Amino acid sequence: MYRLQALLELRAAEVRAARGRLAGALADLARAGAARDEAAAAFDQAAARRRVQERLGPRGVAPAAELAARARHLESLRLAEDRLAAALGAREAERAVVERRLPALRGSVAEARGGLSAMERHRETWEADRRRARERREDAALDEVAASRAAAPVSGRPGRPSRCLPGTRW
Repeated sequence: MYRLQALLELRAAEVRAARGRLAGALADLARAGAARDEAAAAFDQAAARRRVQERLGPRGVAPAAELAARARHLESLRLAEDRLAAALGAREAERAVVERRLPALRGSVAEARGGLSAMERHRETWEADRRRARERREDAALDEVAASRAAAPVSGRPGRPSRCLPGTRW
């Protein structure tokens, strides 16, 4: 069992958490972009409505009350347009805040991934070392078996090993 398994799992959890924070920020960015687009569309509509009303001036000679009502209406359109422009500015600022967070979040994902990669490389090296040690032990055991066979007494002429299998005459 890999002794640093808990640390490896901790690094993997850090990567998942960093990716989750990045995904949340990207979702926030998408929401902020959609809100900005809605605010921009509302602003464009209000500006177009005001421009149309300004071009449609009074026909002929209009009474003073009608001119005053028209002026109040145009002013209310301008105020609505200003409110929408302020809302659009706020939405753009929200989006900019989220965009400024993204590089740091991407960096934290890369840093967490780097830590996990280092742990994975360490584990691979550890496993390779264990495998090589096991192979060396197996080779030593096989060498020992071969040496014991060579030193074992066999039937045949003294001082000369037999070509027979141990325990047989063949």
